[in-house]
Amino acid sequence: PPPEAETFKKHPLDKSQYHRFVLDNGLKVLLVSDSRYNKSAAALLVDIGYYGDPPDRGGLAHYLEHMLFLGTEKYPGVDDYGTYLSQNGGYDNAYTIYDHTNYHLQVNHDAFEGALDRLAQFFIAPLFTPEYTERERNAVHSEYQSLLERDGTRTSQVQALSYKKDHPASQFNIGSHETLGKVSRTELLDFYRAHYSANRMSLALLGKTSLDSLEQWARLYFTPIINKD
Repeated sequence: PPPEAETFKKHPLDKSQYHRFVLDNGLKVLLVSDSRYNKSAAALLVDIGYYGDPPDRGGLAHYLEHMLFLGTEKYPGVDDYGTYLSQNGGYDNAYTIYDHTNYHLQVNHDAFEGALDRLAQFFIAPLFTPEYTERERNAVHSEYQSLLERDGTRTSQVQALSYKKDHPASQFNIGSHETLGKVSRTELLDFYRAHYSANRMSLALLGKTSLDSLEQWARLYFTPIINKD
């Protein structure tokens, strides 16, 4: 709907401007504009998490998250994305949980458009650079090992024992050498193509620029993401 038809529940002191819409490819967008922000930020959520892992591939969704950071056709440098953000006062991160994966960033205002262009390419033309597949598999395994002694991880594993064996919540989900060691490049690409569809994505953009500019960037950079229905 046009901005004047939108209603948002806001705190009386909230002076931010909001706009939400859906791109032609089905991707849902929320924009937030406020001249007082000291950084611009973005988050793209994909409606697939570790509940979507095949039974014998625990951690595949998490592994895919790692692999998307390793260059795209437009920006092939394996460190291009992170370097661009760090050189412009920003940072990036991502996480995978049971029902979604989230990719997010913050950056100086004048570098926001460039950051959005780079982020969008993750979902348009990622390279899944073959020579880094083993490195990222090791990174996932190291993350698994570092979590072993955390109370939250232990609690989750105890909870998993109480679930039905055929429910995805009962599965191991972080990923390790044992569960990811036999994952082929073809299998990884098939998982990406099956689940990373525009109609299963939501985008939030926050910055000091106008809602019109934010909308223009959202349409320009994220409309090319394919809707696979």
